[in-house]
Amino acid sequence: MASAAGARWSEKLPELRRALAEQEPLPQYRDVDGRDVPWQQSAAGTDTALLRFLVARKGDVPRAATMYSKSLSWRSSVFPIPAEGKVGAILRDGRRFRRIGTNANGIPVLLLDFLWSYFITEEDQAIDILRAILRFMEEQLFDADAAGVGQAYVVVFGGPPPMSFAVAMASILEANYPERLGKAVVYPVPRLISSIVWAFLWFLDENTRSKVSVETYEERLLSAIHIEAWDLPDFMRGGLAGVEERFSPDKARMNALLRRGLTQDKGEAAELQRQLLRNVEPEVELMEIQPSSTDDLSWPWSCCCVAREAASDRTDLVTRPHSRRETKMVEAKPDLEASVVRIGTGAAGSAGLPSIFLATAITVLLAALLYANQFVFVSAA
Repeated sequence: MASAAGARWSEKLPELRRALAEQEPLPQYRDVDGRDVPWQQSAAGTDTALLRFLVARKGDVPRAATMYSKSLSWRSSVFPIPAEGKVGAILRDGRRFRRIGTNANGIPVLLLDFLWSYFITEEDQAIDILRAILRFMEEQLFDADAAGVGQAYVVVFGGPPPMSFAVAMASILEANYPERLGKAVVYPVPRLISSIVWAFLWFLDENTRSKVSVETYEERLLSAIHIEAWDLPDFMRGGLAGVEERFSPDKARMNALLRRGLTQDKGEAAELQRQLLRNVEPEVELMEIQPSSTDDLSWPWSCCCVAREAASDRTDLVTRPHSRRETKMVEAKPDLEASVVRIGTGAAGSAGLPSIFLATAITVLLAALLYANQFVFVSAA
């Protein structure tokens, strides 16, 4: 959390505590293992934790109090998440998310790897991956709090995410983990696209923009997250050129993943969040971004991820060996009639390059890690 933002709203902490007291009885604070304690006695009851909600709502005490109480309800509905079964296997596998290390400033550096379109498979379903990442985050944030840090750096790697997963994760993080991100680095991204990304980050406030870095080269990544070269996993070395040579991402598969996200994932983000909740009838708040076109879609990482396939209608995503991996993508689930999320393609006539990239994958990806209010959120309230 930025010190300037925290200092700005810290004087409203007593007012926030009074507002929460007026809402009593509030749900107890439930940790990831299912232990319940009164929220005032929990890790979320400290001034530091409450201040994050104030900062997220720009000092609006009623909105911060509502956000906080809904987060308590959400935790009661989602946890416990035991580190066993499929969740435990995904955590032990360690490919999708892991701790890279601690940087020179004592801040944990985490990796989120979307595995070049092999993130969701028949063996590892989206709901199990989402539960695993929440368990992973809870553990990492617990350690960060114990070390007096309270935030983490995240390196986003491995190409575009499955859109429904990214949208669901974006909503969950924004609503329940405000101001936990110290910095996000998307790597490796071609320099041309990096420049375009910044021009389209208008929806982020100045504080959030200061946390974002989009990098092409290994040296720039190391500088951004303040670690040494020997701390970086070997498979991430060499910048864009090294990663391209090492993984040889399937361009057609990338295009199919993005096309599917724009045309077939409409209700899956809301359904994925519903699956997290336990014995509760959730309310659904939808943000619809209308597409102007879904023709000629591509993931514009021109030199390592994509070749445009305008005539292709490939959405099968069949089995293919992929750099020490051989996996299958999950079949598309049916849409929910009552919960439709439409991801926009930007201005008409964009030809599917910068506008598609920014309005879909990067916008969703960054919003999943940063503060934004643009996506479906299923609450337990």
